[in-house]
Amino acid sequence: GLSLSTTKVSGVSGSSTVLVLRPALDFFVADSWSVGGFVGVEYASAPGGSSQAISIGPRVGYNATLNDKLSIWPKVGFAIARTSQTRDGATLPSGMVVPGDNEDHTSVQLNLFVPVLFHPVDHFFLGLGPALDQDLTGDNKATTIAVRLTIGGWV
Repeated sequence: GLSLSTTKVSGVSGSSTVLVLRPALDFFVADSWSVGGFVGVEYASAPGGSSQAISIGPRVGYNATLNDKLSIWPKVGFAIARTSQTRDGATLPSGMVVPGDNEDHTSVQLNLFVPVLFHPVDHFFLGLGPALDQDLTGDNKATTIAVRLTIGGWV
């Protein structure tokens, strides 16, 4: 996966930028059963600070054929993610200085992805489907719900 976005809010100085790179590789080890994994890198910057994250995780899946052009390939996995956040310091109008700080944390996540695949030609597919990433550890658990695209093929 690859995503790059910039957001500007009217009336607020600055903008936020998010870059996500999350390549994955899966192998079919038995009829319709796959094993694989991914490595993810994320960078986010906004007025007041930034964050960086790296994640890695294994997964298993099952590709169920619907017809000669369509299949559904649900995958479930776990990931370990390490996130670092930096908050900028600030000087208040009173002259008081609020120092910046850094925070690091590691989390374990559950990952689900259920794309419907279109096979336009032999050995190639395009897929689109819902995805869920849910933190399982820590006090502040993040939940990501998304629609993701997958492109692949085999030899």
